[in-house]
Amino acid sequence: MKQLINLSAKIYSDGERHASWRKFVFLIRTVTHYKQMMKLIEFFEKNHLRRDISIAQPCIFEQATRQWFYHQSSFSERTEIIKKHYLFVNDCLKEDALRKIYLGDGIPLWSQKYQNEMLSLTLHFSRGSHDKEGLLAILLKLGDKRIYQIIFWLAPNQENEMALWIGALQGSPNGLQISRGLTKFFYGYRTKNFIFHALCTVACELGLKKIYAVSNYGFYANNHIRLDRKLKTSLDDFWQEIGGKVCKDARFFELPTAEIRKNLNEVDSHKRNLYRKRFLMLDETDSIIIQSFDQYLKKNIRLQVIV
Repeated sequence: MKQLINLSAKIYSDGERHASWRKFVFLIRTVTHYKQMMKLIEFFEKNHLRRDISIAQPCIFEQATRQWFYHQSSFSERTEIIKKHYLFVNDCLKEDALRKIYLGDGIPLWSQKYQNEMLSLTLHFSRGSHDKEGLLAILLKLGDKRIYQIIFWLAPNQENEMALWIGALQGSPNGLQISRGLTKFFYGYRTKNFIFHALCTVACELGLKKIYAVSNYGFYANNHIRLDRKLKTSLDDFWQEIGGKVCKDARFFELPTAEIRKNLNEVDSHKRNLYRKRFLMLDETDSIIIQSFDQYLKKNIRLQVIV
């Protein structure tokens, strides 16, 4: 019990609002699922890298006690997601990559100059920024300003195929004007499409052939009592727009792993040059992401992707 009390103190700082109440709720939930929580703690203690990550990111244990990944997830489902995710990334990525992601500033995937600032994509996980709806995130930033982020985890589907699961797609509340400018910069391609495209490239590099996303119904905050935490825009609309299909489990969509491009002959003649430039930009972005990410992949994963 003392171990759980100490853990709650690491997760909830005394300076935080409602910290005492949150500690109490955390302890009630962990005591109720004591064996499962202790097994999760043991899982992180068994491996020196996972132990370092759990010390730096104690929010991992809070994720096991909350329905943040998706609505009506059980305690056992959440602990399995966490374990399977960390086992998979350990199999795929080199230790220095995982240390950069979970203990540092992340892995740089792509960057380009835009209006005298650096526009960048980074693979990262940070406590306080994206520690609810997933275990990894791709961030699109302009300088130090966060423009968009896509939060996800890696775990098997019901057929036991390893898959990528999107828990949230979030734009900065103050980034609307910047996003409009970036859409022009990307030749009419919106920032959320751009970051999803980058995610698909990363999924392909990891050898993943399935991508799922939480639906409006499955998004935890949409079923939360507090109105201010509900979705401001519909996830379902975007998933359907990019070709997603609702799963039998209505909490999820299955998404395409690559965008189906329009045939230039089917595009209005006055827009063809725009689409041509867009496709070239996306191909160049893919090439940079693959080159950047490849150095962090373990050799066996690179061989699987090539095959």
